[in-house]
Amino acid sequence: MHRTGTLLAAAALTALLAGGCTLVDSQDIKTSGIWAYFGLDHHPDDTVVAWAEMRVGGSLGTVVTMSGGESIECNGTRLREYEEPITNYHWYRAEVSPSISGYDFEFLRTDEEVETHLESAAPPVILDVTPSLEARAGDSVTVTWDDSLPGDSIRVSITGACIQLQADSGLGDSGSYTSLPLVDADELNPRSCELTVTVTRVIDGQVNAAYDSGHTESRRIDSVSLDYRVD
Repeated sequence: MHRTGTLLAAAALTALLAGGCTLVDSQDIKTSGIWAYFGLDHHPDDTVVAWAEMRVGGSLGTVVTMSGGESIECNGTRLREYEEPITNYHWYRAEVSPSISGYDFEFLRTDEEVETHLESAAPPVILDVTPSLEARAGDSVTVTWDDSLPGDSIRVSITGACIQLQADSGLGDSGSYTSLPLVDADELNPRSCELTVTVTRVIDGQVNAAYDSGHTESRRIDSVSLDYRVD
């Protein structure tokens, strides 16, 4: 079993890419009309990525873009606008320094500052994976992790170029999970590859009451790798 810094934020990315890409200028919207989402991905190598998304009309509404000097910061680092090249979808992100005291997302406006605080989840340190060295088609993978400081939920994924993706979210933070049997990505032409088993601990929270609505997610991640072999 080999520890790896690989991070899967697929669930968060899928949520960010959902919906339309119509844009509205932040200066034209009052804070009380904005739906806000703030998220953190804390990787095993202590890289921390902060995410922010703002919309008008709820989670599937019009995207808010910053202008006129308005911005979003996390612990003093400005989040930069990112435009997905295919869908033209906009959101904001930045790498920030790890913090034991939590993370403050500030929406800095021309006439106000709106702060939302996120606590960091405890690391879901993976203690064991079975099988520990090699897996084959039909095997179920059992992963155990440190659940002494549980979060609100757990996400587990098993990925690899040679298998069909397995991913579960909204799991209880019970310290153990067993997957369904592994299935080859191409059952007619199976092949070997490296698998990544990822455990993500999630703490959910609320945004500042000044917003119309929204939510926060603080995610702490651990992952290990094992070999997948074809007989």
